[in-house]
Amino acid sequence: MKRAVSVIFAALAVQSLAAQAGIANFEHVVLIIQENRTPDNLFYALCATHTCDPHATGTYDVQTSDWLDKYSQTGVTQPGPVGLAEDYKVRHRHIDFTAMCDLDQVTHTCKMDGAGDIECLPAKRCPPKPQFKYVDNSDGILTPYLEL
Repeated sequence: MKRAVSVIFAALAVQSLAAQAGIANFEHVVLIIQENRTPDNLFYALCATHTCDPHATGTYDVQTSDWLDKYSQTGVTQPGPVGLAEDYKVRHRHIDFTAMCDLDQVTHTCKMDGAGDIECLPAKRCPPKPQFKYVDNSDGILTPYLEL
């Protein structure tokens, strides 16, 4: 409910600013609001063939298996599905991105195997290895994101 009220206030503010600026030629103002999720988490398996639009020049390229995990015996973890409305969050602070990087001090490159170090809150609601989850799109719930 709080997010819906914020969106309404943001839309009204944009409408008011447009009116004050005399911008009469605009028919629509579009607000795109992204959930607090990483691209891998939301778009893991959105396009089964990894080409979202056969007419597009770009391709959809998110790694769909063997996510690097320094805490796994094999060094990788297979991601698992989770619902869009799960009631937990994986932190997205700068310190979390640097933890995920896991900088190699010799090569000065990111090993990208530190996701397991990122905190999940509230801990009592977090599934095992929440950093290695993706939103299941088998019911098409993520299709509007792609269409935007």
